[in-house]
Amino acid sequence: MYLEIEAKLRVDSLSAVEERLTACDAAAEAEHIQLDYYFDSSQGRLAKADECLRLRGEGDRFILTYK
Repeated sequence: MYLEIEAKLRVDSLSAVEERLTACDAAAEAEHIQLDYYFDSSQGRLAKADECLRLRGEGDRFILTYK
């Protein structure tokens, strides 16, 4: 079974995060540009149910996700 764990953290200073990662000997492996499109009914049914329908694009690849 696939398990995804995700943490979203607010970053007030990108340079401070970069400095901390460098101090931990971390290095960026690649840069990815993603475009996210979120869909809902005009009544906001998904948002009211704490759900979402997202179309994520990266290059010529797109993934439709329902959460």
